[in-house]
Amino acid sequence: MALTLAISIVVDDAIMILENIVRHFRMGKSSAQAAYDGSMEVLPAATAATLAVVAVFLPVIFMEGIIGKFFFQFGVTMSAAVLLSLVESVTITPMRSAALLASGEKTTRFERWLDHRFEKFLHSMPNTSCPF
Repeated sequence: MALTLAISIVVDDAIMILENIVRHFRMGKSSAQAAYDGSMEVLPAATAATLAVVAVFLPVIFMEGIIGKFFFQFGVTMSAAVLLSLVESVTITPMRSAALLASGEKTTRFERWLDHRFEKFLHSMPNTSCPF
């Protein structure tokens, strides 16, 4: 049960950091510098989000009685999975993204196609107070 719930929580930190790294890369920085700057900029937010999730699931470890015995593994699994995902997102994710972004291409053909479609859709909308 805990691993099923953890799937969405575990990828949260890595997505935050990866998106920020790509943003820095598109600002013109080298792949290594973008990986460093992007991960260091989001590190406090990722750490706070992780600690908030651990603060929710850690007290489950200390439940007493039969219910406590059933949920002990749940609390340990969730806390460990979320903490390990933070370690992965601040170590392996920047390294992998720096290696993948080293090709030098800022946007892919699919991204350009998708941006074109979104722009076309945006301009086809009636003139309303759209925040875009």
